[in-house]
Amino acid sequence: MKDIKVLAPVGIFEGISSLFQYASQGLIASSVITISLKRSSILFSAIFGYLFFKEKIRERILPIGLVIVGIVLLAL
Repeated sequence: MKDIKVLAPVGIFEGISSLFQYASQGLIASSVITISLKRSSILFSAIFGYLFFKEKIRERILPIGLVIVGIVLLAL
């Protein structure tokens, strides 16, 4: 029962992520943007890992920055 408090938020956010992905596929003509946004889950995983599990985020600053730059470039 103790693990459910940790795993429930992960499952909820994963479900929300999937909902947004499917909704975006109907709104965006290009699936490249949709797929790239799905790949941005590393960004959210790092943030949630830091918030919920107190993981060190310092080692992930470069990958997070690259993901953000890639999303911005695709949005242009």
